[in-house]
Amino acid sequence: MRRQVLFSAALAGALFAAACGHAETSARGASDDKTAAKIAAINPCALVTKDEIQAAIEGKRSPDELARLKSKGIVWSISTTPVTEGEDRRCRIHWQGDFGSVMQEQSDMAVTVYNAEYFKSNVADMNRVRQRNGKPDLAPIPGTGDEAHYFGDGEKGNPEARVGALAVGIESLAGKPSLDLLRAAISRLH
Repeated sequence: MRRQVLFSAALAGALFAAACGHAETSARGASDDKTAAKIAAINPCALVTKDEIQAAIEGKRSPDELARLKSKGIVWSISTTPVTEGEDRRCRIHWQGDFGSVMQEQSDMAVTVYNAEYFKSNVADMNRVRQRNGKPDLAPIPGTGDEAHYFGDGEKGNPEARVGALAVGIESLAGKPSLDLLRAAISRLH
């Protein structure tokens, strides 16, 4: 009889643990679904203005170079296209600087909105690799979201920030201009 009671108690405990684990998994799944729905509803191109993009393009130049380009009458054309890539929402940005009908330069960049769980995982993975190589952890970027870092080589990397359950990254533009663009984007997330 005692054996049956112990067996029943053990079985009940196992079932309870399995049910709690399932409830935890279900809650996490529901949270992921809410985050995915929130991301899907965002137009990432609405997070930055063309004026802010132009300021970032111009901001990556020295003042002398920018003055020279402006004195020659450079005109910037900027196009943005929102796209969905997997669970992420991305604003593909193409820009071009022209002198009259002659192209001076062109490039692409992007603003990406994604699940912050990936951001956290990337930070943890990068810090593990850095520690193995005797380097300090990624330095935080102060005053930017709940947590922000340059992913890459210091300020030469792409800045990304976590804001609650969402993360935002700027690709293919480095330094302070990319950080200014990131801060503008995260200010419009809510």
